[in-house]
Amino acid sequence: MKYIKYGIPRSTIQYIVTNDLTTSKKGGQKVKLTKGDNRRIQTYVKQSYEKNVKSLLTDIIKGMHLNVSKSTVCRSLKCLNFKYKRLPYIFHLTYGMRQKRLQTARAFIKTAISWNKVIFSDEKLFIVHIWDSYCAWLGKNMSPRRIRHVVRSNGLMIWAMIMPNGLLSYRIM
Repeated sequence: MKYIKYGIPRSTIQYIVTNDLTTSKKGGQKVKLTKGDNRRIQTYVKQSYEKNVKSLLTDIIKGMHLNVSKSTVCRSLKCLNFKYKRLPYIFHLTYGMRQKRLQTARAFIKTAISWNKVIFSDEKLFIVHIWDSYCAWLGKNMSPRRIRHVVRSNGLMIWAMIMPNGLLSYRIM
């Protein structure tokens, strides 16, 4: 029985509805980069690492004038034993900084302090949204390093104070 208005069989309409023909599937062979392109990509990533610059796939494609997709460059980098990692933020103390801190702490301990007159206070900023994702392609012998770039939005500051008698006072700003 044909669909009356358009003269199309019902099975054809069911096929069109179940198999959405508007979305086309990707086909064809995957583009492979030459060995020379792989070497150029490898040196590009190493140079950006030495300059302490992020090496994004789009930057690699534009910087090297490649006519391939991001997934092709990603696949190439994985074959070259690179890994895409989020770089940790680590604050490094030098030997001199540590020695100064020790001297200050020892001098503080040696002084006679009446602890019943000391008030401890601290503050903490709680941020609603923070953007601090710094990822980069790293090779085998590359140690993760970065300069921290943080974009902050509105937040909530809590300041607290502990008095000698054990009472706690706080302010929300």
